[in-house]
Amino acid sequence: MIGLGKIGLPLAVQIASKNNNVVGLEINPKLIDDINNGVCPFPEESNLQERLTQVIQNGNFIATKSLEFAVNDSNVILFAIPLFTNMLNEPDFENYDQLIESISASVSENTLLLFETTLPVGTTRNRFMKLVTAKSKLISGKNIFGAFSPERVTTGRVF
Repeated sequence: MIGLGKIGLPLAVQIASKNNNVVGLEINPKLIDDINNGVCPFPEESNLQERLTQVIQNGNFIATKSLEFAVNDSNVILFAIPLFTNMLNEPDFENYDQLIESISASVSENTLLLFETTLPVGTTRNRFMKLVTAKSKLISGKNIFGAFSPERVTTGRVF
């Protein structure tokens, strides 16, 4: 799980609660420490504290700032980070592009990249997967896969 905000953390915890091993990638060191210590950063999300405690204790979930640790040997990489817009209200892909280029160096064959955010139509196929294939030498649709899953959850009501 890339991004452990108000959408990413509950999704990661839900996936981990089904006995899957989940590594959450986050850039905020305090958030990483809180999560790994079982401290729920989003009290408005019903049942998140209990579920977070359980998956941490069970060893099914860990938060990290290490991209390599989070990406290496992952079967699915779920992106739960926002896409910002610039002053002209156009998508600003700079952060996403940099992240995808970084991930491409560590991504394994047959990994699914799943984008869980609002994106312009065609972005997954025509931008992100082209970046991955250019940097990784993997072939989209053959040994690396991409999918778009538009957000259908509301902060505080994921569960």
